[in-house]
Amino acid sequence: MHFTAQALVLFPALAITSSASISDVWSNFYDHKGEWLNSTSYRVSDIGCFSVVNASEVAFHQFTYNSRAKGPYQLRAFNKMDCVGLVEGKSDAEQTFEKVDVRSFRGDKKPNLKEGVRGATSYQWINLS
Repeated sequence: MHFTAQALVLFPALAITSSASISDVWSNFYDHKGEWLNSTSYRVSDIGCFSVVNASEVAFHQFTYNSRAKGPYQLRAFNKMDCVGLVEGKSDAEQTFEKVDVRSFRGDKKPNLKEGVRGATSYQWINLS
């Protein structure tokens, strides 16, 4: 069996491990009806503050062939704008995601946000690894 140089280069690229780089993982937020909010994807590695109104579910995706992202990723929730907590320097609630299915945005496998995180005013992703 003979392979071209292009095929020999392609095979290792297809043998990607199952854990995604944090910079490749993105999150989408949905309301309780499963409607995508803001039509925006938020990079999990970006620690900037963002706002999503009425978020109830989160889904993860990436632009590689992996199916799981190792994490852990923590979503910090704040009840005030600009990621300001009720206690200075602290978030009002957190939820940690680990070994997430990065294909969850394609169907009904989206994780629900827990009480306190769901419906917050602003959010921030933190990488815990």
